[in-house]
Amino acid sequence: MLHKDVLGAALPPVVLFAVLLAAAGHDAAHCGVRNINVPAELEAVFGKQGSQEHMHAEVTCSLLHKSGLFKQRSAEFAEVCSIVKQLIHTTDMALHNEVNGYAECDEIRQAKEAHGLQYGKWPREALLPLCCFLLHWADISNVARPIDVSAAFAVLLGHKQSPAGAEKGKAAAAATAATAKAAAAAAGAAAQAAAGAAVAAAVMAAARGKVKDPLPTLKQLLQEKELAAAAVNQRAFMLNFAASTLQQLHKVLPKAAAEAQQHFDSNLARWEVIINSSSPEAS
Repeated sequence: MLHKDVLGAALPPVVLFAVLLAAAGHDAAHCGVRNINVPAELEAVFGKQGSQEHMHAEVTCSLLHKSGLFKQRSAEFAEVCSIVKQLIHTTDMALHNEVNGYAECDEIRQAKEAHGLQYGKWPREALLPLCCFLLHWADISNVARPIDVSAAFAVLLGHKQSPAGAEKGKAAAAATAATAKAAAAAAGAAAQAAAGAAVAAAVMAAARGKVKDPLPTLKQLLQEKELAAAAVNQRAFMLNFAASTLQQLHKVLPKAAAEAQQHFDSNLARWEVIINSSSPEAS
């Protein structure tokens, strides 16, 4: 997305580095549960609002410090971490509507009026909220990616949100309060165990591009009710959340938005077919 509208080349190096680092670390040591389900121990450390996002940011900056790329407590390290934390905090879904508004904030509006979409001429005060908005969109944009990636992720997400996956996720969340590394291992083990070997194999084949359209395979592997539930959940998320963010994306990154819109519309149509063809009990 950074290259579609030539935004990456226009960002100051420190901002570009922070954006890429935040994208890589925005779910670092994720517990596998939503913020409303995290234990009190995690909230006690990182606060009640966006506790996991604060944890992701702290883990990312800690790993950056351990990497040795920056001198300890240098001004550059402090600047990068400040931007990284701001970026990762905006991936909290509780801030969805607020972050959507970043695309029309005063700083961006004034930059567009003065320079259009020539991002290289935008002041830093406009580029930072744009990058925050972009990371939020990237975080929820699976629904607007090619079907081989989108469907695979949707199925895994459904397993993660199942009762069994939720219980394992809570255990992982409890471990996070003690050690982020243990939480990462627990969350990864929980997701793998919940998915099941056959489904996981189909998902990985799709993710690696070996299966261009995983839906027929998934139909064979999953019960109709399970696939229909994934379709219903995907449609609801697309219409209730992703659609509004994609609409805002058109205003600030039109080329990236145009490509995403094509996948979004195609994927929504595919999920609709599954919903309409499933039995009433399944949907």
